[in-house]
Amino acid sequence: MKWKSWKSVAVLLVVAGVWAAPSQAQTLFSLAPDPADYPIGFTRAHWVSSINKMIVAYGYTDPEGGDNSVRAYDPATDTWEYLWPNDYTNGGPQQRDDHNSLYIPKLDEFWVWGGSRLETLPGALRSGRFSIRAKTWLATSTTDEGAFSGVVQGFGGGHSNGATAWSDALDSGLIFGGDEEGNGSNRFWIIEPNPAGPEPYRMFEVYDELRPPPRLQAINLLAAAGTDFYLLGGFANQIEDQYIFVNDFWRFDGLARTWHELPSPPTVGYQSTLTYDSDRNALIAWVDDKMYAYWIELGAWFDITPPGMPCNFNHVAAYSPTVRLHLFFGGNLFNGDSSFMATALRVNELEPKGE
Repeated sequence: MKWKSWKSVAVLLVVAGVWAAPSQAQTLFSLAPDPADYPIGFTRAHWVSSINKMIVAYGYTDPEGGDNSVRAYDPATDTWEYLWPNDYTNGGPQQRDDHNSLYIPKLDEFWVWGGSRLETLPGALRSGRFSIRAKTWLATSTTDEGAFSGVVQGFGGGHSNGATAWSDALDSGLIFGGDEEGNGSNRFWIIEPNPAGPEPYRMFEVYDELRPPPRLQAINLLAAAGTDFYLLGGFANQIEDQYIFVNDFWRFDGLARTWHELPSPPTVGYQSTLTYDSDRNALIAWVDDKMYAYWIELGAWFDITPPGMPCNFNHVAAYSPTVRLHLFFGGNLFNGDSSFMATALRVNELEPKGE
């Protein structure tokens, strides 16, 4: 796995204190590791409601010879299944990282476009639409937009390693930020139903003045919760050897199409993860060696760091409503070594109490 080096990292602290954590510790326990022969990172996991499994693909840097399989994890049985086999010449889009991806529940499709290193393989397939039910790629293309012809009107946009999430309640997706010519971006796009047709969806950039500040390496910093989207702070830019972070937290109202700044998390880090716990109506953030919960109804953060919490980042994450667990795989350890972590978090059934 590639490692984007850092020599001096300053993690900002929120001025206001975090609320007291629930008195009983949360639980971390091991899962069956991803069967791919490398530690995944710089990619996303998606919870697929049609099969009640988490899917993951890619997460490495080698289009020629790299693993281009689509894999599904079942938390109920702690087992993996290959939905698409591994072979970079098998007709599926090749291995990449820093790409954009979404799962579209209404179509039961996994979408992918863009990414790093694809230019090193002539004829590499840059975009694709994968049918979960049929276990095959429905369309692929050597361009970022080509696979979405006839399905998404005006498809275009989204930077490398930007944040993406899909709201089933809205049948819409949000793409935010990423790497724009080496700098963090705060441009964002929406994919939504297109009643006028003929394509079932349309994509467009939003130019509202009020929006979160730029950030990149934001792949797992966005989560959908009902008709809203939540964006966690993270890496904003690099000046010489100094990494710069934004310590913030935002809600995008998917109905009003407006951004609202919320209380900042206690700390932020590089390539953290944010998942939405639909059973507890809470956002769960893994930031380095800390675990935080943002209870939406209370509008406050809680430190719920479990015992034995590893210092990990650049991993993938998804919430499983079938077993009520947060799932985490791969990433990097704090010293930069690759991690083969396969871990689940169980959030206890305790009502958080402020102090």
